Amino acid sequence: MKKILLVTLLIVAIVASLAACNDVTAVKNASEDYAADAPAGYGGGTSSPSGGGYGGESAHGDAGIRESGAISYDGHIVYESATGKAMVDAEGGYVPEGGGEEPAVENTTPRAGLLTACAYDDHEYAAYWQGLITSTQEGDGEFARYFDTFAFKAYRQIKVTVEGVAGAIVYLFDRTSNNNIGRAVTDNAGVAYLFAPSGMSDLEVQTPNLDGHANLITKLVNDDEVTFTKEDVGITADKKFDRIQVMFVIDTTGSMGDEISYLKEEIDDVIGRIKAQTNAEVTLAIMVYRDEGDEYVTDYSDFSTDVTTQQAYLKQQDASGGGDFPEAVDVALTEAVSKQWMAQATKIIVHVADAPAHDNDVENWSKAATKAAEQGIRIVSVASSGIDKKTEYFFRSHSLVTGGVSVWLTDDSGIGGEHLEGTVEKRPVVEPLNDCLVRVMAALHTGDRPITVMPEETTEEQPTEQQTGQEDAQTPQTQPEE
Repeated sequence: MKKILLVTLLIVAIVASLAACNDVTAVKNASEDYAADAPAGYGGGTSSPSGGGYGGESAHGDAGIRESGAISYDGHIVYESATGKAMVDAEGGYVPEGGGEEPAVENTTPRAGLLTACAYDDHEYAAYWQGLITSTQEGDGEFARYFDTFAFKAYRQIKVTVEGVAGAIVYLFDRTSNNNIGRAVTDNAGVAYLFAPSGMSDLEVQTPNLDGHANLITKLVNDDEVTFTKEDVGITADKKFDRIQVMFVIDTTGSMGDEISYLKEEIDDVIGRIKAQTNAEVTLAIMVYRDEGDEYVTDYSDFSTDVTTQQAYLKQQDASGGGDFPEAVDVALTEAVSKQWMAQATKIIVHVADAPAHDNDVENWSKAATKAAEQGIRIVSVASSGIDKKTEYFFRSHSLVTGGVSVWLTDDSGIGGEHLEGTVEKRPVVEPLNDCLVRVMAALHTGDRPITVMPEETTEEQPTEQQTGQEDAQTPQTQPEE
């Protein structure tokens, strides 16, 4: 009898073990299915229980699948695993990680206006920027070690105005060494920014005389602002740009997979609105890049007024490759600056990325930014999820030295991985990314600064003496204890 009982227990144990193996195999297969179908840059890693499903580690947080294997999430939003598209409800809101009704398929397509961002113009806060990059007895600024170690020496800012002249070339001249140390080009407001290294004090700004004489007009730099009047440069009528060249330079490595499908929709929307808002002729170019050893390092679609063709090119792009954190930023921007840019046009590079160049290549990146400034190409950096402080320093620096603007995506949208907040005294207004880019690019074309929008100060209304008296009359008086 005992032998029969032991045999029975042994059979039960074997059956239970086989069932458990089947369950593990099912979970493993579901995880592998997710890794194949998930947005690029997600999946892989070791499967482990995670809330309502299982997920593998990824570059931007934990990706996972629900028990059905049909829905996945990255810790922020829900994806339809068959398409990799983020799931939104009928009102355009995101399905939370923990549940909520699954929306219809027609509501899952990314659209413009969902990503959120802040725009910050460091030119408007020159003293604060110097504090970030400077070491003093009180301590080191947030970016001081990067400023000391790497290129992008945007130190002392000098604002130059050539009244009524867009496209005026201005030079920064060091009288001590008798050398030109900087060059920039004015925008439609006649404004450009030059930067002097630390320790240089005997400086002057030069600009060509425009009345037909081949000579330079010079003015000493005193209060970090220099103005040349129309009489100084010899003009009677304003010179303005009526064309805009925009080049989107986009990191398409795997870690950008959480946001790139939305960026495609944002660009579609932004270009059309820029044309309508400025009445300017707009030509668009697209450059995508990855890193050495990937399917490609850079790929490019040249400037064209046919925005439809450029949109089609962009929609063919996906996020893949990369592997390590740094990417070929220096290669992409060096090539971008060398393309066919028009002399008489507002020139803008919108750099969308989540990683810096390799440390050994940062100097080449800095040289590309310097060349952009010399040609009047302004860089708008759009920092995506996953950047660190060093990358923030680089992005803000190359926008600063070119007269551009820094933009960073925020967590307010719920899309993608965690976004680093900009190192600022006060957080700017949060906007939909498409609205933000339209506003920033239009301002760079018109020269209408300031560009940073801060929240309105709200103060609690102080009660009047009459109100205070009424409140006192209504308040029961506390009786002293006997």
